[in-house]
Amino acid sequence: MRIGVNGLHLTEGGGGAVRYASELLRAICEADHGLDITMFISRDAPAELRDAVWASAVRWVQLPVAAHGAPNALLQAGGMLPLALAHRVGVMHSLAGVGPPRVPGAMASVVTLLDLIWLLLPDQVSMSAAERASWIRWTRFATQRATRVIAISHAGAADIARSYGIAPERIDVTPLGVRAVALAAPTPEPELRDRLALGAGPVLLSVGQQQPYKAQDQLIRALAQLGRRDVVLALPGPPTDYGGELARLAAGLGVGDRVRLLGFVSDADVEGLFAVATAVLQPSRMEGFGLPALEAMQRGRPLACSGRSALGEVVGDAALLVDPDDVGSIAAAMGRLLDDEALRDDLGRRGPARASEFTWEATAQATVESYRRALHAARS
Repeated sequence: MRIGVNGLHLTEGGGGAVRYASELLRAICEADHGLDITMFISRDAPAELRDAVWASAVRWVQLPVAAHGAPNALLQAGGMLPLALAHRVGVMHSLAGVGPPRVPGAMASVVTLLDLIWLLLPDQVSMSAAERASWIRWTRFATQRATRVIAISHAGAADIARSYGIAPERIDVTPLGVRAVALAAPTPEPELRDRLALGAGPVLLSVGQQQPYKAQDQLIRALAQLGRRDVVLALPGPPTDYGGELARLAAGLGVGDRVRLLGFVSDADVEGLFAVATAVLQPSRMEGFGLPALEAMQRGRPLACSGRSALGEVVGDAALLVDPDDVGSIAAAMGRLLDDEALRDDLGRRGPARASEFTWEATAQATVESYRRALHAARS
């Protein structure tokens, strides 16, 4: 089966989108599903993809276009079709919601839509009205003309079906996974605490891009309400303009010296932060999946998170649930996780057991099954 993978959107610092692409392709290649894969990328594609161990099992086609902007979107939405057909692609998998339509009798189309947060919570995403309108246009075009649509959670599948009028039977759910082995050894604790100014006391960790829907503002308000001068809140993740608002909020509440907006950090530092954290928090108002929560559970870190959208599916009974719109709820969870060793131990046992149910190998298998359904439909 000849598979084309549309990775034209992938770029350095792409966060979860790059992780999804790299781990999915690694698991597919390692399992040897008998696929002939051609990967289409832009000139901005991250080096970690081409340098990966599995990269030699994939044919790479780099196109002279940037990873963002109208030319890229036009290319993904249909301009790349002649090239895909020239490479005899039987199934084109677009990884981020924008991609070429199916070509009856020639090529099936599978489109992954990671989330619809920017559509359903428009005031919670740092995106202009023009960008949002463009995304709605491109993703609706791609999903409505795809042979199969992939969602990464059942909540996401329901959102796609309801928002874009996609028949539920055309949507495949392929939950994400975690690696059995970490990407890097953790940075030693003394070095990490010193370099990131974490102090000597407890660290509360929340991993994710700086976005309103992540409810990082509520974490800062909860930290202020908690009133513990020895606790540091560490917020690593891709920076955005919203980070300035978070910094001003922390300063205004008198906790600016205890909030660390860390921006991009290395894989080693992420592992180090998980290791040093007393607890992990993810009080998001919506998530397409919630990979940081899964990664925290796998590492045995006590977790408090929202039960909304996909997060409830992911964490099950292995996390303390909070209301992202209730600062008191979050502050109370912080206090319990800091003070209740028995609770931390219980969540630390439940987490790895829950996380073991999610593997990238299972994600890969479910994705390949979607390819086969798409190819069968194209030939019917």
